[in-house]
Amino acid sequence: MRVSFRTRDLVIVSWPIERADAERLLPPGLTSEAVDGKHLISLVAMRHEGSAHYRQLNIRTYVEHEGEDAVYFLVTRVTLPGLVGILMGAPFAPSRIRVERGAVEAGGLGVSLRYRVGAEVDAGLLGRHEVGIFGRSRLRAIRITRGPAVWQRAELDPSVRADPLVVYGFDPRAPAEVLYCEQTTLELEGRPTTLRAPAQRGKIVEP
Repeated sequence: MRVSFRTRDLVIVSWPIERADAERLLPPGLTSEAVDGKHLISLVAMRHEGSAHYRQLNIRTYVEHEGEDAVYFLVTRVTLPGLVGILMGAPFAPSRIRVERGAVEAGGLGVSLRYRVGAEVDAGLLGRHEVGIFGRSRLRAIRITRGPAVWQRAELDPSVRADPLVVYGFDPRAPAEVLYCEQTTLELEGRPTTLRAPAQRGKIVEP
């Protein structure tokens, strides 16, 4: 089964972190992978238009698994219409989220940010990841094909609030890289697949 979405106002806000800090976020079986030379934690928000119209916000870091670059989802929240994705195995939980060009708001999660969109830029690997991994004791993966996208650099307003980062021990007021895409397409290829992984070595409490 393939599910396609028109995705709008996609924004990726990424903070550099130490490799050791990235590793402590991960379950066994995954290894932190640098993106263009930096280990990162990112807040990503977007609007989806397809069989369901909904907003999504996730917190992710970046990993290598079996020789392939991937993202590891720490938090994935959607507005109510997006919960239909649970039927396909998506790791969704509900939140009130507002996403528009220049702003993301999710009061219940403690997220509020503003940004100003600038010139076009090559997004590098951040704009090309196609494998998403989630779970703790049982890792699952989903493959996402992204259509053509025009990326722009953006500047984050200093008043940023991102409480999930604070929970994980990071300062959202630290310098961050922001990428913005006005519109693209995303296609999910089938249901998530289960990955083999060793027994859980630790516990991360999801905000």
